[in-house]
Amino acid sequence: LARLAKETSPEKRQALLRDVSDLFLDSHNDLSETESQYFGDIMGKVAFDLEMKVRQSLSEKLANVDGAPNSLVKMLANDEIEVARPVLMNSKVLTDDDLMSVIDKHGQDHIMAVTKREHVSEVVSDSIVEKGNDEVLASLAGNKGAELSTNALMAMVGRSKGNEILHEPLVLRGDLPPELMQEMMTRVSEALKEKILSE
Repeated sequence: LARLAKETSPEKRQALLRDVSDLFLDSHNDLSETESQYFGDIMGKVAFDLEMKVRQSLSEKLANVDGAPNSLVKMLANDEIEVARPVLMNSKVLTDDDLMSVIDKHGQDHIMAVTKREHVSEVVSDSIVEKGNDEVLASLAGNKGAELSTNALMAMVGRSKGNEILHEPLVLRGDLPPELMQEMMTRVSEALKEKILSE
């Protein structure tokens, strides 16, 4: 870490960052929270001085590491979408507050990545419904791991009027209240009605 902090050559910094990130991945289960934070601070300072591909690689490495430093993962989540996407889709280090902050600050590409998570809480889903475009909402509706409040479902059904991209993911969710399902059935195509009834 000390060598990495002092190195000035971009090429050597990149090589050292790769070595340090690999060391972190090999040892993160044995690190204290303070030690993990040291790794995060140094990796973050170096990574954000280097080109985007380096940060993208770091994001991909840390996306599935449960013990990854929260501060570093948040920095990556708020970076350009190519960097942010892996952690937004997969990192369990990001809290609901972290995700809602990203949704509030960034555009549709970042919000779309959040809809791809294995689990999306109700409060995060509410935030997505408030900010997301139709393609984002269709992705959220199609995610079986997304918890949707009644208000969110009502808003999405309202948005589906004359908007076919939302029809199938909504009616196939399985948690649509009967009155909303009845409303959707007046809008969907005959082919989709047959698919719903057969299932």
